[in-house]
Amino acid sequence: MAEMPPQGRAFTPRAYTSRLHESHECTDDSGRTVKKAVVVFAHGARDPAWAKPVEALAERLRGRMPDAHVTCAYLERMEPELHAMLDRLADEGYEEIVLLPVFWAAQGHVDGTLPKAASALRERGITVRVLPVLSEIPGLLDFVSTKTNDLLSPGTL
Repeated sequence: MAEMPPQGRAFTPRAYTSRLHESHECTDDSGRTVKKAVVVFAHGARDPAWAKPVEALAERLRGRMPDAHVTCAYLERMEPELHAMLDRLADEGYEEIVLLPVFWAAQGHVDGTLPKAASALRERGITVRVLPVLSEIPGLLDFVSTKTNDLLSPGTL
């Protein structure tokens, strides 16, 4: 069994330790240089191992998006907490923030939490883009159904 964080304290995933003050500048559509961040947003859990796939996704995004600061944030039980991370990015001068909700469906937290968080950032003059939940990413349902079929093919398990 994985070690649990002390009661009342949130777990901080190891992959979060990157520094925000590094330059993560890219050029927007008008040719202006902006600091861009991508926040991989997930629910959070008591078990530290739960965050490993979220961190792995963020690491893959870092490899594909070297001009953006890619970080994870969590709704509860883990740090960094979503609102604290968004405030920190805004305070650090990030002008564009992309939110990637790592949720299967757009109910509850995604429909309730993200619009409010995005609105608060926009009020601070930050460009915000909220990406779709996983099941709404074009091609993902086909990918999952194909891989499921492949896994169920004779000789694959």
